Amino acid sequence: MSIDIIKTALAQVGRFPEGGIVPNCDPNLRPGESPVNFAPDGTPLGPCDFPELLNLASNIVNTLIALAFLAVVFFIIVGGFRLLLSEVNPERLKAARAN
Repeated sequence: MSIDIIKTALAQVGRFPEGGIVPNCDPNLRPGESPVNFAPDGTPLGPCDFPELLNLASNIVNTLIALAFLAVVFFIIVGGFRLLLSEVNPERLKAARAN
């Protein structure tokens, strides 16, 4: 059940880019030239223009959001376990609440 919650939240907040973080484009290709490099699926690569730069920035932000979300979930789980395992020791309870 908790995995489904994580998947749903991750889908809503940010997601990992499907084709990788860096967009497929040819940095040496100028506009108007015919492509000489091809993607792994055989499609020709276009020039790296401003839209590809925006796509790269968007992919970086989405990846950082997804990683931050996973880190938050991890720390909530660790804090919960520390709180459960602190028993009645006030020092351990205080340390668990600080986490």
